[in-house]
Amino acid sequence: MYTPMFIHSIKYIIGRDYNECDKFNLEITNPCDIDDIKEKLRYFRLKNSLSQEDVAEYIGVDRTTYMSYENETRIYPIDIMRKMAKMYDIDVSLILDDYHKFIYFGQGENIRRIRTELGLNQWELAEELGVSLRVIKTAEQEKVRFLKKNYIKLIDYYSENI
Repeated sequence: MYTPMFIHSIKYIIGRDYNECDKFNLEITNPCDIDDIKEKLRYFRLKNSLSQEDVAEYIGVDRTTYMSYENETRIYPIDIMRKMAKMYDIDVSLILDDYHKFIYFGQGENIRRIRTELGLNQWELAEELGVSLRVIKTAEQEKVRFLKKNYIKLIDYYSENI
C-alpha cells in the first residue's frame, strides 16, 4: 500500500533577525505593499538570500555605503538603484518610492503638468507652496532636484485642489 506524498515548496526569507524575517514572510508578501525604499531594499536582499556585503560588492560600493541605503538616505542614486534592479531581475520602479519616481522620471515635466492642471503660473505655484519662484523655475528646468518636503507640499496641494 502506498501513500501519496505532496511536496510543497515555499520561498521563506531567512535573515539575521527573526522579527524582520517574520515581517517579510507573514505580514508583507508583496513588495508593492512597502512604501519605503529602505524596506524594499531589505525585502529584495533577504528574498534573494543575500548579505549586505554581497549586494554592495555587486553594485560597486562599500558595505557601509550600502548599509546607509537600507537605513534611509536623503536621495537614492538612480544608477545604483538600476544596478540593484538588474541584480534582482526586476524593474527599477519596484524599488523606488513615489518621490524618487517623480524626480527621476521627468521631474520638470511632472511639476509643469501639475501646475498646468491647477491653472497656475510658476509664481502662483511658488506662492501656494511657500517656496521661492527660483525653486519652481530651476526644478521645472531640471537644474536642481525638487526637495522631498516641496514634493510633499505639491502633492498635498494638488490633492486638495483637483
